[in-house]
Amino acid sequence: MTKGDDGDLQTLLRLVEREGVQKTYAALVRVLDDPKAASTALASASSSMVKLFVELSARLGTGDRDPSEMTADEISERLRELEAERRAGATQAGTLFD
Repeated sequence: MTKGDDGDLQTLLRLVEREGVQKTYAALVRVLDDPKAASTALASASSSMVKLFVELSARLGTGDRDPSEMTADEISERLRELEAERRAGATQAGTLFD
């Protein structure tokens, strides 16, 4: 792989992160909401939704804790951390799958 390929790969990964994850979520919701969906499709979509949730939660650093389970101080602290990460990330390329 050449340096140019690395840049192309980073661009593709950012595109997948930005658009692919949203479209994946929308597709999973359509399957889960479809009353005519086969049981295997529902099982697969449910499993995929849980995996997506776990990955995104890990990415945000919230783990298993839902914001509704956090105190106001914990939420404020987490927002400060995310803002600092966002500022630092402006100078570094990163994706959901890093």
